[in-house]
Amino acid sequence: MRSLLTTVRDRGRSWWGARTESQRDLWRIGAIVLLLVAAGAAAYRYGRPVLHRWQRDQALAEARELAAKKDYRAALVALHRAVAKSPSEVQTWKQVADFLGELGSPEVLVARKNLVWLAPDDLSLRLGFVLDALRFGDVAGAREAVAGVRDAAREEVDFYRMAAALAYATGRTEEFERSLTELLARAPADREAALDLATLRLWGADPARAEAARTALTELLAHPEVRVRAAVELLKHTARTGTRPEASALVAGLHRRWFGRPPPPLAETAQRAVTEPPGWVPVVEAMKRDAAESAHEAAVLARWLAAIGQPREAALWLDGLAERVRRSRLVGAARLELALGLDDAERLRPLLLDGAWGRARSDTVDLAFAARWQRRAGRTANAAATWADAVATAGES
Repeated sequence: MRSLLTTVRDRGRSWWGARTESQRDLWRIGAIVLLLVAAGAAAYRYGRPVLHRWQRDQALAEARELAAKKDYRAALVALHRAVAKSPSEVQTWKQVADFLGELGSPEVLVARKNLVWLAPDDLSLRLGFVLDALRFGDVAGAREAVAGVRDAAREEVDFYRMAAALAYATGRTEEFERSLTELLARAPADREAALDLATLRLWGADPARAEAARTALTELLAHPEVRVRAAVELLKHTARTGTRPEASALVAGLHRRWFGRPPPPLAETAQRAVTEPPGWVPVVEAMKRDAAESAHEAAVLARWLAAIGQPREAALWLDGLAERVRRSRLVGAARLELALGLDDAERLRPLLLDGAWGRARSDTVDLAFAARWQRRAGRTANAAATWADAVATAGES
């Protein structure tokens, strides 16, 4: 019995052989047209997303260039063009949110909120919104985002990160401690949470818990990512509550941690002339060296140096950090605080132009400094008018 395939093939050949050459040409043209239509549909279906991603990336690159030139209005237009190409794509909104966050723009909350709307069950995206909402003072928005987590996800680590951040921002100490405890029960290797919990308990009223926290902070010295901040908390607490022998013992322990040996003893005459414990200077220098690679560590260390009477030294040290760290949001805020504390206008102006307090036009900054000069010169009326002009230009940016 002949197979069905053979029968169909033979009939096809017979049918094709009965056609004239003109008819065969028409069929060939029809087949080519169908192939082209199919290829065009496939290209449209699969090529369109690629094209949109390329256009999105071009718009984002343009926005970065415009922001670097301080043309923030045009930068926002470029961002709108980027999301218009892929309004429902999570990756697009993530890139936009990251850019706006780096820029220090409150519009980041719009991007973060869209991410939560597009992927409501992604707790990492919801956490990003909560942190930025708290950063820009939208406590109600952060609280709503935390409350919107479905019950099944309330045992996940990121939920407790959200809850802890909200509790800290609103001054609810007990809830902050409870959230950190739950977080560490699920992620015991989270050094940041361990540092926060130990710091909270160190400054608490319970002596036993404070001693346990001191031990925990001492153990955290073994971890480079939190070492400097743990050392700063120990030094602050000992300076506030300890004795000189306790301070010397702590510095000696820190010296052993960084250098593997105790500090050399001071001669008796030197002890009378020097107020710091033995090993103090090399320990502080080692802390600076370690903190130089981390924005968080550097910002904390600089504020502590200012608190112990070295604000100008701290500002100069931050000025010399690598650009990646120096231009970070955390270090930028610390540099701004130091410049304000030192009343250093020459240092403050470039920080403002660089976005330490969010985006600012150069004419806004110039007018603000002019108002400051006029006020100091006793020209109060002129200062008020110039300040009003500065506020008006800020609203136009």
